[in-house]
Amino acid sequence: MWGQNWGQLIWGRASASVPALSGLALLLLSLLLLVIGYRLGKRQRAPRWLPWITGIGAALLPAAVVRATTFTVPFVFSNGTVADATQVNANMSTIAAEIDRLRKQTAVITECEFGPSFGNVGWTCGSGPGGAYITDGTAGGLTSPVHVPAGATITGVDVWVNDSAAAEMKVCLYGLFDSFGSYDLSIPCVQTSGTPGIVKLTIPANVVHGSGTSYELFMTAVNPMGTTVGWPTLAGSFTVRSAYAHYEMP
Repeated sequence: MWGQNWGQLIWGRASASVPALSGLALLLLSLLLLVIGYRLGKRQRAPRWLPWITGIGAALLPAAVVRATTFTVPFVFSNGTVADATQVNANMSTIAAEIDRLRKQTAVITECEFGPSFGNVGWTCGSGPGGAYITDGTAGGLTSPVHVPAGATITGVDVWVNDSAAAEMKVCLYGLFDSFGSYDLSIPCVQTSGTPGIVKLTIPANVVHGSGTSYELFMTAVNPMGTTVGWPTLAGSFTVRSAYAHYEMP
């Protein structure tokens, strides 16, 4: 009953193992695929290099798949041995770290996902020096959606921009919270500091994406005081390269 000394915990009968190929079986499978790839490549009119490329690729595929999908813990327990709390805790810590790693993800926003706020003229992306930029000051600015799963918590956004000496670049993370398109302006914006060149702007955030809310990045030209000014029309400068939205799943 409770309070009695139950002695040491001994690992009991092991449950059925998950079917898997042994190291020798994987080696044999690799050799078989190598032979198959070589014979296929020996067909008439095939390039002379094709047998070797096909065979080597087929041989390396099983090892690559196993290496990419295998998750291991530091300790393996055997029946009849005494349970060691240190080893059990080490295994649990490893599992917890892997779960935490899977929860933390990054959404990549490419340069051509940034478009003009108004209309679709005087805008280009991916050409010349790269990045997205506006050549018509009436476009207002650049906007891009932030692709994260519903219910995720956005922990921060990194935006790479190519600043110019003409003005500063201001980047904001806005949340649409009603059917009229109103913005949640509680997340602070960031802007460049006046030094031309490619820089990284980081928006610290701790917002929950979900419950009908979606987020977007908004970029505009401002003066050093943060007041909006006309968008510079210098092609290849004052551009946004890409953005990385870091988020965590519940």
